[in-house]
Amino acid sequence: MKKNLLLVVVAVVFVLNNASAQRTFEYYPDLSKNGASDLNKVIADLSENAKKIILTWNYVDRLEGSVLVKNDEFQSNTTPSQTLLCFYEISSPIKVFNNGDDITVFTTYTRFCFRKKDKSSAMKFADDLLFIQHHFSSMKDSEVNATFKPLADQYRALAVKPTVSEEQRKYIVQANSFNKERDFLRAIFLYRKAIAVDQISYPAAYFNLALIAAQVEYYNMAVFYMKRYLLLEPEAKDAREAQDKIYEWEARINK
Repeated sequence: MKKNLLLVVVAVVFVLNNASAQRTFEYYPDLSKNGASDLNKVIADLSENAKKIILTWNYVDRLEGSVLVKNDEFQSNTTPSQTLLCFYEISSPIKVFNNGDDITVFTTYTRFCFRKKDKSSAMKFADDLLFIQHHFSSMKDSEVNATFKPLADQYRALAVKPTVSEEQRKYIVQANSFNKERDFLRAIFLYRKAIAVDQISYPAAYFNLALIAAQVEYYNMAVFYMKRYLLLEPEAKDAREAQDKIYEWEARINK
């Protein structure tokens, strides 16, 4: 009788421990274990695994369906014009964890959700994100801003600068409101939506976005956006402050 009772207790403990392990599953990608070396191959793998995403959440929008990998960004498959995350914005830590019935990959301000049966795909997706982050953070400014620089040149040449549209103003006001409430992730996403409306009509959006990104220690993103601000406004009164911030954040990236 005692032996049977002991077996029951052991079985219960095993079940509870196993359930707890499933609830607390976490995985952090390690570049040294990835083994990837070719960017095009990594992006191809990323595209395949992105087809298994069932939900994307970025603190403002919840978008059901798979994700497209196009050029250097992720786009919603249901709303192809909506950029979810740019490769240049990917920041550590990248984490994979259980989220109810789903497996979630979290990076920067975006959560990519996979079905539990696709856990291995989620882990590979995270590995590829880390590889891409390291690749783009090591690129030269001329490569990163190859498509943006002509826009910046065009902006600086304009005698009359473009005005902020009402739609863009809405996102700027909303972003500033969340920033005041220290809800930095929502502020980041809304500033990105403001930039998506018009990339050059409000250069201060890049400056503010960089400062907010630094608040949550997304230093790669902060450097990226501050450099874009300086491309638009190299003679701005705060240009010296902006460049010094870049130096500060670069030191934290390389720490």
